[in-house]
Amino acid sequence: MKKLILTTAFVALFSLGQGAVPGGFDPKFVSLVMWMQNLCNQAMTWNAQCDESMSDECTEAQQILNQQFAFFISAASSFGANGDSVAEKLKARIIKHEIRLAAYNIGCTGKQFGKKIDQCQAESKAINAEDSELKSEVAKLKDTQAL
Repeated sequence: MKKLILTTAFVALFSLGQGAVPGGFDPKFVSLVMWMQNLCNQAMTWNAQCDESMSDECTEAQQILNQQFAFFISAASSFGANGDSVAEKLKARIIKHEIRLAAYNIGCTGKQFGKKIDQCQAESKAINAEDSELKSEVAKLKDTQAL
């Protein structure tokens, strides 16, 4: 069974070329979202290359990825809204979502997934629901603020 790796979809929404960041360009926000996308891409590559047997190389790669996700969590935890606007609050919620996604990818991949399958599947559903809700809110904000 493949491990569940969840990825972020917000990079497509916040393309630098389109300037589609809620509330205007925020380099820290964009950097965090793009960093998370890069980590998720690495995790998907690991997932494609490593099977249930988890060779020593795969285990080592997973440990490195987990350290990178943990560092992301540490850095992203300092992000906060720069004001009380709807866009700023939404950006803060998106970063919290990215942190939750990183924590999921640390705790629900590799050998430990089988031990926590019910918990991980429930968390996966919750993250996907939150992801859909945030995308909907971003779309509404884009419609009302002509980003």
